[in-house]
Amino acid sequence: LLDTTDYTIHKLRTFVTDAFGLTRSAGMTVTLMSFGFARGVPRDVDLLFDLRFLRNPHWDDQLRPKTGLDREVGDYIRTDPGFSEAFDRLLALLIFLLPRYRQEGKSYLTIGFGCTGGRHRSVFVTEEMAAALRKEDISLTILHRDLGVAGTADPAPGEPLPS
Repeated sequence: LLDTTDYTIHKLRTFVTDAFGLTRSAGMTVTLMSFGFARGVPRDVDLLFDLRFLRNPHWDDQLRPKTGLDREVGDYIRTDPGFSEAFDRLLALLIFLLPRYRQEGKSYLTIGFGCTGGRHRSVFVTEEMAAALRKEDISLTILHRDLGVAGTADPAPGEPLPS
């Protein structure tokens, strides 16, 4: 029986690690997740960035059926006047924060990038951010929560969001 009433999360982690002979990993599992706000904010996201300020490829009939994995969609998003500066600032923020979360002992960190439907802007930025962070020797995984989900397209103006 272990009374953990007065233990902080850090003290508890140290106790369990020491008591059971577990090795503490210096690493941290980083996941970049794209998602659509239309399907709700992911519960397990630690940092969330809303990309709905970027031009939406959904309103281009040629791009609507494509996704953020398609070059044409990425080219379209890059033409947004705010894209480059916003992306560079987000990258700099993450490069600043990630080592600090690791030093604090965080084992898992999920960074969410959201747009309306989770098919275009969030997917593109997630992929671009992953490539940029990997150049900084940051190991991570990518999850596109809503990319393969039917009905994730952005609603037409005046159309209700899916529940």
